[in-house]
Amino acid sequence: LYSAGHMADIGALEGSYANVLAFNDLGQAVGKTGYDGPLGDLPFLYSGGVMSVLGMLAGDNHATAADINNGGQIVGKAGSDIDEHAFLYENGVMLDLNALIDPASGWRLTSASGINDGQQIAGQACKAGQCFAVRLDLINAVPEPASVAMLLGGLALLGGLGRRRQAKRATGEPMAA
Repeated sequence: LYSAGHMADIGALEGSYANVLAFNDLGQAVGKTGYDGPLGDLPFLYSGGVMSVLGMLAGDNHATAADINNGGQIVGKAGSDIDEHAFLYENGVMLDLNALIDPASGWRLTSASGINDGQQIAGQACKAGQCFAVRLDLINAVPEPASVAMLLGGLALLGGLGRRRQAKRATGEPMAA
């Protein structure tokens, strides 16, 4: 890493080399490191002066971390000698991005090369033997707190209106339509 006019070697994990492929505004870097053993390249995160292997998906023998956003989400590709797939790594968990799409669609996400702070992923997907550049938009399964607050506020308003109508019926007041 080059900072303030000085170059620093970040090292390599149990291998002969490491390649930094991307970094974020927080000084975290990702890439791949060579491994002396049965596995090939391993994806890593360099953060706070420490290099950590991200791990592998089941059945894989190599992987590369290609990009990291300012939220710490990492994307890349992993695979075996005959099959590669895109992955997302966040909160200590590596996920095959193919698990997020309908398998009946016929698409296969083969790599993820970039992720921005809006959680949009640039990558490659293949279908029927042809491969294309794609953009994936991650959608949170859990609603944002502001959305939940608006929903609860709306329900409370509807509940208040319903109670008001019941009170008017009980007193015989005319009700507006």
